[in-house]
Amino acid sequence: MVMRKIIPLLFSIVLLCASCVREAEFDDNFNTAYNNMGDALVLGITMAEEISQVWYKAIFENKMPNGRYCSDYNDALKELFATYKE
Repeated sequence: MVMRKIIPLLFSIVLLCASCVREAEFDDNFNTAYNNMGDALVLGITMAEEISQVWYKAIFENKMPNGRYCSDYNDALKELFATYKE
């Protein structure tokens, strides 16, 4: 009779512990994803600002990012993108 009460109690404790482990893993994964998205946002903003500056200099000042003469915006962008690393 006592075993009938103890087994469900033990089973409940095991399930509770297992869910705590999953919750901690979820929190870790969520924080990692949150940080990665923040890093990607900063990188995207930085790249947008650089592209905007290259566009302005190529169109209005006829200069590439290195300061050489430029007659084509696409050439200036190719030079900028060549400086990016993975």
